[in-house]
Amino acid sequence: MSVLSSEWLRALRFQQGLRQVDLSNRTAALHGRVTQATVSRLETGRHRPSDLNSAQVAALCAVLGVTPEEWAANTAEVDGSTGDVGVTPRRRYRPPAQDSL
Repeated sequence: MSVLSSEWLRALRFQQGLRQVDLSNRTAALHGRVTQATVSRLETGRHRPSDLNSAQVAALCAVLGVTPEEWAANTAEVDGSTGDVGVTPRRRYRPPAQDSL
């Protein structure tokens, strides 16, 4: 998530007068719980919006008063190599190769 995306999310939360824990509790009531830790990670750029499931995105949109289109436009990830906007694929974890005994 870009710095602008994280700042946008934080600004929305502040506009609603919500603490991170309040946002978490309200998303839980809408069956799309986003934990306080995840909200923090989203706001600091350590968690990508593309990692959220559709229920979480819908709950955040409802609580923050934005449309899914606004969410997508403000949280789109940019591929630094091409400048293309889109979802950056997750890297799969691959354990380190172990030497043969």
